[in-house]
Amino acid sequence: LTLASLMHDFNHSAGEKPDSENITAAVSALTEFCHNHSKILKSMRNKPGARDEYLRVTAIAAIRCTQFPFVREPVTLVEKCMRDADVLYPAMSGTPEIVAVDLRGEMNVALGYKLSDDQLLKQQRDFINSAVLFTDTGKKLWDEHAERYYKKLEKFLKSRS
Repeated sequence: LTLASLMHDFNHSAGEKPDSENITAAVSALTEFCHNHSKILKSMRNKPGARDEYLRVTAIAAIRCTQFPFVREPVTLVEKCMRDADVLYPAMSGTPEIVAVDLRGEMNVALGYKLSDDQLLKQQRDFINSAVLFTDTGKKLWDEHAERYYKKLEKFLKSRS
């Protein structure tokens, strides 16, 4: 989970490319990291083996669960934790600019057009109402923070108008 968390947005395009390409870049970076890690283990006379491959495959599966729009549902606990953390990040950060600027850029690429403030608010309301979290902690945090996050986003967008 730690490895997937560290690598899931590695070399992210910040909305310049579809998220499928961002995921591919993250998986490539993770694979390179694991390959280099294996070389280090070999040089220390330890033999990387099935455990290293298990960690790599597990981290890649967790990263793939974060592709948006969601194309893969999480199955394992690691995947569920990763998806919950990715969904919760904007609400937990307390920083509406993350959605108003950064995430909007990604959504504009995915949609093929630029979202207005009203469209962004509607999209975020729909997302809040339909978001599925997979862990008890994730559900609890979403219930505590999602509405507060939406109100901060709304206030931020209106202050710029």
